[in-house]
Amino acid sequence: MRLFRKTFVALEEKPYRNLWLGSLFQTGAMQMQGMARGFFVYQITGSPILLGIVSGAWAAPALIFGLFGGVLADRLNKKLLIQIGHAISISMSVFIGYAITSGMVTWQHLLFVSLIQGFTMPLMIPARQSLIPQLVSKEHVTNAVALVSLARSLTTMAGHIIAGALIALINVDGVYYVIAAMYVLAFLFTAKVPIVDVKTQEQPSPVISDLLDGLRYVLSNKVLLQSILLSFAMMILAMPLTFVLPIFAQDIFSVGPLGLGIMSSSVGFGSLIGAFIIASQNRIARPGIVMLSSAIISGLLMLGLSMYCLLNPTYLATIGFLVLIGGSQSYRMTLNNSIMVQHAVHSFRGRVISINALSFALIPAGVIPMTVAINLVGAPQALGLMAFMLIGVTLIMLITSGNLRRVE
Repeated sequence: MRLFRKTFVALEEKPYRNLWLGSLFQTGAMQMQGMARGFFVYQITGSPILLGIVSGAWAAPALIFGLFGGVLADRLNKKLLIQIGHAISISMSVFIGYAITSGMVTWQHLLFVSLIQGFTMPLMIPARQSLIPQLVSKEHVTNAVALVSLARSLTTMAGHIIAGALIALINVDGVYYVIAAMYVLAFLFTAKVPIVDVKTQEQPSPVISDLLDGLRYVLSNKVLLQSILLSFAMMILAMPLTFVLPIFAQDIFSVGPLGLGIMSSSVGFGSLIGAFIIASQNRIARPGIVMLSSAIISGLLMLGLSMYCLLNPTYLATIGFLVLIGGSQSYRMTLNNSIMVQHAVHSFRGRVISINALSFALIPAGVIPMTVAINLVGAPQALGLMAFMLIGVTLIMLITSGNLRRVE
């Protein structure tokens, strides 16, 4: 009982609890949407390249608007920014659901919504994360950040398998209506979060000036800079695996939507374990070294999976690999988010988080080349190449990132 309370201690603070519940439903909806979209695009096109393009299209607007989202989070009402993102997500989910129901949908519709998602993410991510220290006491910040990661991991696990099962029961359009309902719940819980720290500058500085100040601040803080560079490497070289799982599911294991959902959920289950371990600890000694080590472990596990798939792979053993990969990635990501929140001063926190969040927009920089490589040499070989590059880059960072290694 004591361990349970220590693990979830930040949820005892009501304002944060409402923010967390909103995040739970929002990330759950996003996970279901990603799984349903990937399955549907590959089903109607059969093209790995189109799967990569549609899955990664959101990155272009996310890169363009990403830094501005951080500036807005430091200037404006963070709650309002989150709610704008929720409202757009609700309307887009209903739009796709109706397009599928009416038989009018094409892969270009899904591409359009993916682009819109790339606009909403830069609004919501820095606003939500920079709001956390204002809703919990200082000693609970790490726990609160870990619980957000835990919620994301839980929804990755449950969302994908639920989406897979629902596709079999109510088809893809029905899944999109469920997704819209989940965004509505996220909106309602976030509405209960109090408005805090609304800035009222008489003569605010130009947006570009604020943006450049944020970049200069990150460049001058070696711990933040090195953490962000590691995030960039992980998103380009490790995260694409989750986006190409439909190819592994269909071409290697010949499983349908439920089997794909189980594979995707296995990554989420591992992520849940990783986030739970961090949330249950008061502090982690040398988090920088632990974070870098977790990235290396992710690369080794990816390499192991690629080699195994070249032999005579079984579905069950592959699930085991995916659980371990999810755990190592979650451990790294949770520590990264904690370092961002705790090492950035309040006035720059939104911009720092938005720069770090650009790493998500870099995922297609790995997804699209990986799908091209899959088209040329096969999925296991492409995964092995990504794993080799991840291990090499992380080893170089482990040797050269002295400031990050010394973080206590």
